[in-house]
Amino acid sequence: MTSEYDAFQVCLNGHSITRDYHVDPGTRKEYCSKCGAKTIHMCPECEAEIRGHLLRAEVFVIGVEPPRFCHACGEPYPWTVSVLKAAEELILLEKSVKTSLKEDVIDTLPDLLEDTPRTQLGVARLNIFLQQAGKGVASGLRNLLVDIASETVVRMIKQGP
Repeated sequence: MTSEYDAFQVCLNGHSITRDYHVDPGTRKEYCSKCGAKTIHMCPECEAEIRGHLLRAEVFVIGVEPPRFCHACGEPYPWTVSVLKAAEELILLEKSVKTSLKEDVIDTLPDLLEDTPRTQLGVARLNIFLQQAGKGVASGLRNLLVDIASETVVRMIKQGP
């Protein structure tokens, strides 16, 4: 281990296993105890270790969520892809919304994960969709996105249009 970070072990559904993969090998698990999914500690795309806790940190931080994207290659981790796919499937279930709006919302879903210049556009499209969608789809989509969206987007989703 030559990094200033230990490795973060995460299940494929995004549940944290350990942020001390090398420092405390006893905390490693091959499968998640919450959902049974396989665990990883390296990016499936580039094989860079998922960054865990900062080894030189004076303070240990509790409750940090796994990152959404790889710091080395920028690709989304499997749990991020899974949420985006589930959100897309929920959007496509909604019969009362025009196909063009559904496609627009699906196109901007990645912009809801991090604050980017396109985040405001994504939130605007999402809010229009949520106003037109049925309660089941709207509620499910809100719940999915609140778990993975940026803090700014979560505040906007909770406030509504």
